[in-house]
Amino acid sequence: LHATGREGMVVRSAALMTLGVFNLIISILPPTMLRAATFMTGYDGDRAKALQMLEQCWHEGGMLSCFAAIVRAGFAIDTKTFLGENQEEEREFAHKIVNWSKEIFSQDTPSLFTGLEADLHACEHRLEEAKECMIRLQVTVGTKLKA
Repeated sequence: LHATGREGMVVRSAALMTLGVFNLIISILPPTMLRAATFMTGYDGDRAKALQMLEQCWHEGGMLSCFAAIVRAGFAIDTKTFLGENQEEEREFAHKIVNWSKEIFSQDTPSLFTGLEADLHACEHRLEEAKECMIRLQVTVGTKLKA
């Protein structure tokens, strides 16, 4: 993933994001479908590699870094919970992303990260904090959201 020239950073960010998401989706498939997808695409659905690509995209701060952070945190919060997999280490990572988003975005302007923060609080059974996040989003969106 080495791109040069003016557009190099944009190409690299897009490649890391796209390949990371693609491998992540493949890695979640049931074993039979995973073998078929691997045969058809040539990608092995390596989840660790997919997560590493998303983290790298986020850390590099390129054009798609915020989206990579959202996908990575969403996987840590929602997908791991849905799959019933161990979430402790993943939640710590999700907290890092949520805290990073608070440094980047004004707390007066809730974003998609505010929704992820609400999910994170809900997964940790901190429902009052989840509700507060949803209320902040409601003010921005202008409709009634359910926590």
